[in-house]
Amino acid sequence: MPDVTIQDQIDTIIENAINEPQLVGASVGVMGDNEVIHARGYGYADLNKKIKATEHTVYRIGSITKQFTALAVMILVEQGKVDLNDIMLDYLPNYPQRDHKVTIDQLLNHTSGIKSYTDIEKFWEISERDLSRQETVDLFSSEPVEFSPGENFQYNNSGYYLLGLIIENVSGMSYADFLKANVWQPLEMFDTYYLGKIKNVKNIATGYDHKDNEFVLARPIGMDNPFSGGSLGSSVLDLLKWQTTLNENKLISRQSYNKMIEPGLLTGGKHTTYGYGFFISNLNGHRKIEHGGTINGFRAQLSAYPDDGLTVTVLCNLNSAPQTQLESQISRLILGIPEIVINEIHVSEAELQLYTGNYKWCSTMAPVPFPVSVAEGTLRVGGRPLSAIGNHTFVFSTDPYYTVTFTIKDGKSISFRAEREGQVTDALRDE
Repeated sequence: MPDVTIQDQIDTIIENAINEPQLVGASVGVMGDNEVIHARGYGYADLNKKIKATEHTVYRIGSITKQFTALAVMILVEQGKVDLNDIMLDYLPNYPQRDHKVTIDQLLNHTSGIKSYTDIEKFWEISERDLSRQETVDLFSSEPVEFSPGENFQYNNSGYYLLGLIIENVSGMSYADFLKANVWQPLEMFDTYYLGKIKNVKNIATGYDHKDNEFVLARPIGMDNPFSGGSLGSSVLDLLKWQTTLNENKLISRQSYNKMIEPGLLTGGKHTTYGYGFFISNLNGHRKIEHGGTINGFRAQLSAYPDDGLTVTVLCNLNSAPQTQLESQISRLILGIPEIVINEIHVSEAELQLYTGNYKWCSTMAPVPFPVSVAEGTLRVGGRPLSAIGNHTFVFSTDPYYTVTFTIKDGKSISFRAEREGQVTDALRDE
């Protein structure tokens, strides 16, 4: 009997997810010590046209865009054109909130206190068309600030939108042209694009939602709207190349890169779990720097384990795809981390109905409702099975490191909190 390779086991992980079905298509890239050891596609990039996903398939990568924005700022810092401690207003003199003194550093590490425009309902009402830069800035700059600069951490798409405007003002180039000239062309990243202005991209995937047990086209969004917080598209091969570049200090110095992966510091002295375009966490003691992306019809994950020389990226074209669980499964496999045993308790199907309904993730580029349902006696989030462990808390059956805790009021669930490796995401019931 032939030996089962790491590549075979990765194939099994993804193919099982496709067969459940939890995926339409996906591409996976794995790099060890800056050498690609696995890169391939699974399922379909376009279901209707029966176009297979490959390692060159281009997916919307959502908020992984923020890594490119942060690096662009650091290039300008090294050129002496931007200072991290400068006030944002020095570069955006027409910004209306004159009394809110936010630094470039605070925009980068999500401690600005500016309201995220993706938390504003009006944005989603008009998001299918491309908004002007001024329209978008007007949406959030007219909102009250949520806390004093540096006082708290709150993930924020407005901050990275403003960083894109700063890059354009300082460089005299469009955001897309700056990245193309300073990043993509030097690195020969030929599968990476700014999707806000390009309508025809070779090898681009189609995004889907999972509704009523079938895959349907995802709700459209004007792809210029996420801008420097989420408008890029890329392939797994290009993202591996990107991480190699960061590891080898090809575009910025080691000192600047170390600053990007350093936890932010609040004014009260507490550290956050975010640097500049990177979440900082660990997987069973293995240091991890990573970012995910969620945008209409797409899920993306790029994770690096610097002390282990490992990078894993998973790109999917389904709004409910379990990209973080898949990345975690692959990384645990390669790092030799054993699966944990789930101490599951029995919950009757009648009790499970307490949690069912449609929910929306908070602070995301894809606020499409998704179901929590019961099938064959099992509670499922977006079709993915959960195992009960008590006190309204569940774990994903395929990723027991990922917990889901429901909040109950007046006999039904009103929200839940999903937590994995120190990262917390909330979802509210969508009535």
